[in-house]
Amino acid sequence: MNGSSDDDRTLRRRDLLGSAGVAVVTASAGCFGNDDGTQSANGENAVVVGPGGSYAFEPSSQTVAVGDTVTWTWDSANHNIVVSAQPDGADWTGTDGDGSKTYDTDHVYEYTFETAGTYEYYCQPHEGLGMVAEVVVEE
Repeated sequence: MNGSSDDDRTLRRRDLLGSAGVAVVTASAGCFGNDDGTQSANGENAVVVGPGGSYAFEPSSQTVAVGDTVTWTWDSANHNIVVSAQPDGADWTGTDGDGSKTYDTDHVYEYTFETAGTYEYYCQPHEGLGMVAEVVVEE
């Protein structure tokens, strides 16, 4: 065999492996939640705080039903949840500390939404960087 045949065969293997990797990522994309605010495939209403060290909540908009619990999990440090707006009669306070306390990687916070409407929140240290989000609670 000459060198170009080996190169062609290697290229085809790389193409095949690359295509297989794309297929696996595409097929599993719905298993980890999404950015359109719908429920994740495992039935949990989950938000990642600071994914990959970014200044964001993922997803930035979450739609849930009255009585659903949303779970926020910190993927990076020095973030919190401060409530900026909520429906009349709601009592969500966000994470403890009134914006002065932040939490580190792997912190988990949960809240069960009992009042329909739109809840807006932000990370106090990173609001100016666009770290804002909302939960829309429907009946």
